[in-house]
Amino acid sequence: MPEIQSPYHSPHRCPRVCLACYGARLASLLEMASTLRLYSIYGEAVVEQGVLEMPTQGLVDLAPLLARAGVALLACGGATCCCLKHFARHGVAVAPWIVGVVSVVLSAPGQNRTIFSKSPDNP
Repeated sequence: MPEIQSPYHSPHRCPRVCLACYGARLASLLEMASTLRLYSIYGEAVVEQGVLEMPTQGLVDLAPLLARAGVALLACGGATCCCLKHFARHGVAVAPWIVGVVSVVLSAPGQNRTIFSKSPDNP
């Protein structure tokens, strides 16, 4: 995998996961997120890489910001199809309709579960 430049560390080789959060939970809607928590997952180990604030321009600036930070996957609450296309153009995959407390969401890989739990209304 090519090296990715990061605002937090020297170049790294592990893609990052971003959780769009509001407090200690994933935000119910992507645009309602107040913080963007960055993690790297090494097998069962989850390493926090940093926290970003939602850009002042909102979703318009979010996709390029995450791409520059080396994020490969964004997990978030509700997100519209037109929003998802914008992230795809920047090389960031999106797992929408994810719910839960951050610690529970991050514990999924170590418990042999799907990495994220989807909202019951959105399988």
